[in-house]
Amino acid sequence: MVVLLLSLSLLGCSSGQIALDGDGDGDGGSDAGSDSGTAGTDGGDTDTDADTDGGDTDTDADTDTDGGTEPDPVVRDGSYVGSFQITGTVADYPDYGDVCMGEVVFEVAADQDPEIVGVATCEFQGYLNWFGPQELELTGASLTDPSAGGDVYYDLEGTIFEAEWDGSYQGEGSGSVLAGDFTGDTVFDLWGYSMNISFDGDFQAIFEE
Repeated sequence: MVVLLLSLSLLGCSSGQIALDGDGDGDGGSDAGSDSGTAGTDGGDTDTDADTDGGDTDTDADTDTDGGTEPDPVVRDGSYVGSFQITGTVADYPDYGDVCMGEVVFEVAADQDPEIVGVATCEFQGYLNWFGPQELELTGASLTDPSAGGDVYYDLEGTIFEAEWDGSYQGEGSGSVLAGDFTGDTVFDLWGYSMNISFDGDFQAIFEE
């Protein structure tokens, strides 16, 4: 009888241990499942802000369109009227010379050849006055604005004076001026005598239309 009671007592203790173990196993399985699910959730997290700068485009690159606009060329066409003078001096006798003073008229047109055509008329103011009125031709072209230049041609009693004139425009439009000067030399033959003559001249003509 005693043996039977001991056996039943041992059996009850053994059954209680088994029940406790069952609770432990259930808790353990639940914890493992939860931990596994959390781990899975963390593993699926994606980095949404990674490499987003790589798609950024430089919107202000090469946007400088300042190529500049060429200004309209200055139109110099028209009539220019003004003063003119040329001075001749005997090379061997610098005290012997005379100045021819008068007027010059230019017609400037970009579509004509030569572009600049001028006629100067003058009279000597000294002992060469007896030659009477003189006439000279001036031709040329407008260069890089405002520069201009060309040739002077002068026939004095069969002696040819030729030179190149350098000049420029001053101002634009109404009231602008075409001015220039020139120098040269030649051998002047008169009544069987030859003289080396140096000469220089200048002009200043104002735009009229």
